[in-house]
Amino acid sequence: MGAPMNCLMLRVPITQAKPGMTLALPVLHPDRPSRVLLRTGFCVDAQTIELLREHEIASLWIRYPGLDFVGRFITPELVHARGALAQTVACVVERMATDSQTPGDYATYRRAVRGFIETVTDEPDCALLVQNMAEASHPLIRHSSDVCFLALLMGMRLEQYLVLQRERLPEHRARSIVDLGIAALLHDVGLLALEPGHYERWASQGCDESDAHWQEHATLGYERVREHIPTAAAAAVLHHHQKYNGTGFPVRVGMGSKGVAPAGDDIHIYARILFAASLFDRLRFPEDGSEVQPAVRALRRMQSRPEVEWVDPVVFRALLSVAPAYAPGSLVTLSTGEQGVVIDWTPADPCRPVVQVLDDRVRLGVDEPVRHDLRLRREIEITHIDEHDVRADNFYPRRDGEFELYVTNQSAMTPIDEDERGKAA
Repeated sequence: MGAPMNCLMLRVPITQAKPGMTLALPVLHPDRPSRVLLRTGFCVDAQTIELLREHEIASLWIRYPGLDFVGRFITPELVHARGALAQTVACVVERMATDSQTPGDYATYRRAVRGFIETVTDEPDCALLVQNMAEASHPLIRHSSDVCFLALLMGMRLEQYLVLQRERLPEHRARSIVDLGIAALLHDVGLLALEPGHYERWASQGCDESDAHWQEHATLGYERVREHIPTAAAAAVLHHHQKYNGTGFPVRVGMGSKGVAPAGDDIHIYARILFAASLFDRLRFPEDGSEVQPAVRALRRMQSRPEVEWVDPVVFRALLSVAPAYAPGSLVTLSTGEQGVVIDWTPADPCRPVVQVLDDRVRLGVDEPVRHDLRLRREIEITHIDEHDVRADNFYPRRDGEFELYVTNQSAMTPIDEDERGKAA
């Protein structure tokens, strides 16, 4: 079942949580994501909030009186399905950290991925990234879970593109995304095979992707899984750092002494999807441990050089269609000074969602809510989300259909120039 009727769901950062708030969605245990830590309907107190902070829970979904807008975008069923994916990743990490020769059971991975796909298919409005697994205790579990979730959502939007890109396969096989999900679950297991402490040193020293030892994780991961999962999934694990402009790794060693990395459509479509999902997630959650960044900032970065040259433009539009710049349920501040919650959005104009103003008189049932559709009120813009100033991060379409997902063999995306920063179309 979804959120209770007559209840606007609101995502509150744990730093803003207050005693008396009632949970609209369950809180999962950070060490065992398939286990519920707090159930829907639980009224938090000061002691509970402090405990959640100790567990590094990033945010809570709470009930807020009003109309039921946000509940259609995220449901308890989806939370549990994501928890099951995260639990599968956790089992992989635990197993491979102690036994490098046992990557696990392919049938288990397949069941977890198919179960998630079925959940999203039954709840099509929930096919959005409105909540990260930020509360997962291990960074590899969090990253792999988020990338898997995001890659599957993108794959669902890219069905026609998958058929076009995998033209040698029967159509029903070409559009299947189960193996894409398996590749996403396992794409970074090679990090567990690096020399002890090397990943931590790499992260603490600026995350230099030219580091040859760190680059080995793609090949090491491939070697661990290639005999246990389908060929396409294994190839995606190997090539998930290939960039669309041919500057990724690993390289192919040909007749000459210098290797060459594949580029464009020579990169398997699964790997292109994984790269985009992983890049977005790493821009949001920097590996050096610095502050989590808002989605709008990561999406802006991906439209600027050099990142715009790294991502398949069709795949990027699929990302825009499932990863809102301002997710429904988010607390935002408007240029009018009003605080509100995002209740709807469109990928055609991601930074102009519909915002309902938070007002105690509305909460008490005295007044009707005030809603601003920013596509119609272009003099208003979002200035802050989760205490981040995002005025310089908003991006707007410069022509009709710029962000719409379409499939063509000759797609192109024009980078956003610096002098266009923050300007409307």
